[in-house]
Amino acid sequence: ANIFPGEITIGYKPWTVNNGNFIAFNYASKHFDANLRITQGNSLVSLTTEHSDDGSENEDVRLVINNLQIADWLSISPFAPPVKGLLGADFSVKYNTSNIWGNGMIGVTDLYYGKQRVGSLQMNSLIDLNPTSGGTMATANVEVDGKQCAVIFGALNDTVPDNRMTLSLELHKFPVRIANPFLPPGMMSVKGYLNGMMTVDGTFERPNINGYLQCDSTSIAMPVFGSSITLPHDSIPVDSSVIHFNDYRIYALNENPITTTGRIDMRNIFSPGMELRLSGKNVQFVDSKQTRKSQIFGKGFLNLDATPRQYRPQRPFGSALRHKSHLCTPRGREHYCCPARAATGEIRAVQRQLLRSHRGKRTHHYG
Repeated sequence: ANIFPGEITIGYKPWTVNNGNFIAFNYASKHFDANLRITQGNSLVSLTTEHSDDGSENEDVRLVINNLQIADWLSISPFAPPVKGLLGADFSVKYNTSNIWGNGMIGVTDLYYGKQRVGSLQMNSLIDLNPTSGGTMATANVEVDGKQCAVIFGALNDTVPDNRMTLSLELHKFPVRIANPFLPPGMMSVKGYLNGMMTVDGTFERPNINGYLQCDSTSIAMPVFGSSITLPHDSIPVDSSVIHFNDYRIYALNENPITTTGRIDMRNIFSPGMELRLSGKNVQFVDSKQTRKSQIFGKGFLNLDATPRQYRPQRPFGSALRHKSHLCTPRGREHYCCPARAATGEIRAVQRQLLRSHRGKRTHHYG
């Protein structure tokens, strides 16, 4: 196969194709050949092969991508997400009739979602595929802004009926800020890092996960409420796909924490179970001045004693929720009590009452 004429249009821009371009595959000898180069300005997409001197053996099949403007290619679809950045890749693959293996890198420089920068991302990988056994082994190192922060390695055997896998994941100062562009603007932002180590085996439907996760200087800011949450440095252990919380203390705006104890059962990812205990007293979660964008302003404190449960098999979350909580302003202001059965509309009613900021001391009950 080949591409002609020498000028083509991709993403509303003209691209030049090299003369004598071709892509060929011989099914009998399993021989692959290619000589294709497409350029536009300083952007390049190239697929070529190299051979030994006697021409009897395939060597590298090489894919090179340089300075490819993602936005230009996404502009083909009116439903494409607002993503831009420079895509680059350099992969070399070999095949000797019994094995396929290769290595290379793929990355995006200055990836943006909307008007917010995600970062410069790069993954260096090594893959080994055995067509006879169906086994696949792979290793990948992930970098964000030039710093390695994740390593993934493992194996997958596709010939086994239950698709058993063995994977490992290591995180070292993985920057959670890369999630900010995908969060609601002005509603929430995160900062800090995530550390951890996980091993996964079993099947995709019922994975067996072991390891731990650990926050490092991690916090969640909610500007519209004038609030922020600080996550502790304590490890969160995962044992046989069950996530355990052992007096896990989350802090808001004062020194009084919300303590979490219990577990989340992920042995069936399509029907997880949960049994947690959340408790806190006089926890300040609102400290905001009134602005045009404020949904809640003033000072807000929370007394919490909650036991959310979700049993396996599936059971409506609301039917298993048991708690009592109090949402209150400082002394001398209004005091609100919100039982667990309060619906979303009733919670919004509490917000509206806070916005009115009546003077004096009153008590309002909802539900």
